[in-house]
Amino acid sequence: MGEASGIGSAPPAPTLERHDSPLGSWRLVRWRPPGLEGLVEEIWYFEGTLTRLRERHYPNGRMDLTIHFGPRYRRVHEADSHTFSKVSVSGLFLAPDVIEAPPGGSVVLGIVLHPPGALRLLGTPLEGLTGRDEDLTSIVPSAVVQELVDRCQEVSSPVERVRQAERWLRRRLAGSRRTRTPPAAVLRAVDEIRRQGGAVAVGELGRESGWSRSRFTTVFREEVGVPPKTLARIHRFRRALRGVTQGQLRLSDVALDAGYYDQAHFNRDFREFAKVTPSQYRARLRFPESPSTAEPTR
Repeated sequence: MGEASGIGSAPPAPTLERHDSPLGSWRLVRWRPPGLEGLVEEIWYFEGTLTRLRERHYPNGRMDLTIHFGPRYRRVHEADSHTFSKVSVSGLFLAPDVIEAPPGGSVVLGIVLHPPGALRLLGTPLEGLTGRDEDLTSIVPSAVVQELVDRCQEVSSPVERVRQAERWLRRRLAGSRRTRTPPAAVLRAVDEIRRQGGAVAVGELGRESGWSRSRFTTVFREEVGVPPKTLARIHRFRRALRGVTQGQLRLSDVALDAGYYDQAHFNRDFREFAKVTPSQYRARLRFPESPSTAEPTR
């Protein structure tokens, strides 16, 4: 759920794909709306049934807004499993987590946001959302959320539902400019970390802000949800994850390309964010065009 992005490139215009395999049968729309780069990674729509209900997601430095038009997904934790709200927003996650699909099929639309997009959309710092899911109506006025749901439900075409979400999103982002504006230094730093795939000198980003190192780190964490060094490490891990999925590449080359200074450093970061070794991850069953892996249901 919400992890269609990350390995393959989203199409320049929303297109409908159909999939039938032992993993299940579904229709999927993916779109990276033009002009929203750095704010929105993509909008996706899923309609179908999975045979492997549990899907393991990995940290990606992005946030998810999801709308369930039918039975809802669950986030599965050993200590605390919960069902998502009808319209939910999820903060940055620092470790793998498991999403469980409803057994009878699901219809879900998702908006994948970079932190600057989430800051503008939600109009509030993101620290309180880190590692959590929240009902969107607890942050955004319920009438605004209901408009999004109604606009998507009044059309039946999967592609048109994605377009309706895009129109709502653009209006909301445009309106946010008249309300709260996050610090420009933080937005510049997040964008540089994203563009460089985490291979940045965080200390230099702090100096460019004009603040002290401690103030830069504090404000960045409050606004984005994690310190700048952590966000850079997540993006570098994500870059490495793309390389690991390409089975023909040597892991030493993957580490070098992702900006790790040695193999041991690469292995430590990978184990921290994936909880498995690169070789173990490579051996797992992945969903098409996704870094997510199928998880057995206990």
